[in-house]
Amino acid sequence: MMNKEKQICFDMAHEVLERFCKLNKITMPKIKVKDGPHCGEYYRKTIFVYPKNCRVPTLNPGYSWSYPGYKADKTPYGVLLHEFGHYMWDCYFAPEFRKLPKNEPVSSYEPNADERCAETFKLFLGNPDLLKVLCPNRYKLMLASGLKPVINLSWEAVLEGAHPKYIAVIRKKI
Repeated sequence: MMNKEKQICFDMAHEVLERFCKLNKITMPKIKVKDGPHCGEYYRKTIFVYPKNCRVPTLNPGYSWSYPGYKADKTPYGVLLHEFGHYMWDCYFAPEFRKLPKNEPVSSYEPNADERCAETFKLFLGNPDLLKVLCPNRYKLMLASGLKPVINLSWEAVLEGAHPKYIAVIRKKI
């Protein structure tokens, strides 16, 4: 059972994935919610989300930074979108995904090409304009692979309810 905040994040991500799959003619993966050891994982065409280990949106970032549509997002929203990136890597691998630049990290969690792909998808799905601003080469590669984003808002609009610290960090990077 998810608390209300986590359920809202999960439902938002699920809706984004449904729209993305429909627009891009991609088969929607199986998604299971249960208890588990991590926040989420992908295995055999199934995405597992473990809400107990996910975070709620951090409203006043200090030690913890996690917000839907931000580059650091351990809410069910970010976890589901990240795991979908693994699904895409597994089922719809495009040679372009191997070319995702290492020198344009989306987040601090990119130890290999598979995680670079998942982190890139997390932002391409959840806040494509932020990916375009922070990692323009990755954004171009995603478009070059034929994928179309479903969110057509500015990165600021996506993060409209976030604490001003999130906005300040992004503005400092760009």
